[in-house]
Amino acid sequence: MENTVNPSGYELGCQALAKLEIYLDTLDELPYRNGEVNKTAIARGAKIRREQLYNNPACEEALAKAIAEKGRTVTPQDGLNVMPKDLSAKIVKLERRITSLEQKNAALVAEVYELRREREQSRHIEAAMEEGRRVIL
Repeated sequence: MENTVNPSGYELGCQALAKLEIYLDTLDELPYRNGEVNKTAIARGAKIRREQLYNNPACEEALAKAIAEKGRTVTPQDGLNVMPKDLSAKIVKLERRITSLEQKNAALVAEVYELRREREQSRHIEAAMEEGRRVIL
């Protein structure tokens, strides 16, 4: 008979392994962060405690098997995720240009608003002049 109130460490380990295997089977590729498998994301997705991935040999083995099957074949050191310095500098330059253009656009929008407001104010003056009335400013 299984103790459901206070499961033993072995039972918790078996439950964690079952949850992990189910979760790993649903993934097409493993989550990565900074070029390495993101164990925290895997633990959250499987709804198990992260330390199970480190302390439970069965979970470690299941994760190693999943990495072998679904892991990346090219590492960032092979050049896949490495950005050349000149490209990085170009991105920074373009981001600055975007910021500058956004500021100019905001200034032009404010100017258009002010000109439209002034035009509305001057319409009543033009209408009065057309009717021949005096306009006092």
